[in-house]
Amino acid sequence: MKKRFSIVSLFTGCGGLDLGFTGGFEFLGKKYPRRNFEIVWANDIDKASCETCRKYFKRDIVLGDIRKILDGKHNFSFLQKSLPNKADIVLGGFPCQDFSHAGKRNGFKSMRGLLYLAMIEVIKKTKPFLFVAENVPGLLTMKGGEAIQRIIKDFEKLGYNVVYRLLMSADYGVPQTRERVIIVGTKKDRLPPFEYPKPILDKKNWVNLKQAIGDLEKVKEGNIANHYWPKAILCKRC
Repeated sequence: MKKRFSIVSLFTGCGGLDLGFTGGFEFLGKKYPRRNFEIVWANDIDKASCETCRKYFKRDIVLGDIRKILDGKHNFSFLQKSLPNKADIVLGGFPCQDFSHAGKRNGFKSMRGLLYLAMIEVIKKTKPFLFVAENVPGLLTMKGGEAIQRIIKDFEKLGYNVVYRLLMSADYGVPQTRERVIIVGTKKDRLPPFEYPKPILDKKNWVNLKQAIGDLEKVKEGNIANHYWPKAILCKRC
């Protein structure tokens, strides 16, 4: 039997990064097999995201502020596990609002902008051989590029080869023109620096909206969660 690699998932949200690692789903007729990764601990501060994650993955996720968890000020429920002392991989899409071009760009001046430090503390505690972090494109331009360099240096101090790249999700089969900075760290005594995969699609054959959700046109309103028509009355002349 192949080894199951343990994963600690931070800032989990609805589990997008988790799903990419664990597999076991189908998309546009293609089946993605279950992989040898297991989420052993997950956390998010948003209640609705945690509820969605529990229902989809059928596993627990700790609802709470990761800073309080690390400080020992979080009261775990009877069924919840505390943060483990060891993990093979750490994932984390640390909060992006204070780096985004769409926000006030408070960066490291806000507590939220410093939450990547919580991910660093978890890496120190669990000593994974690999970690993956993601954030918005604005991280690269914040303070003329100083923000990303500071974050990379802080990760490197832990003994990791750290690389980053801006990737377009549509280039890899996702029906969204969404760019994200993907940061990957590999333990220097365990793995070489990470090499990013080449795009599998180009702009001419990106997955479009019709391919992605065109089947919903024939689904009766209300038969799928959040699948309802606008109730505004439209003028026939419009």
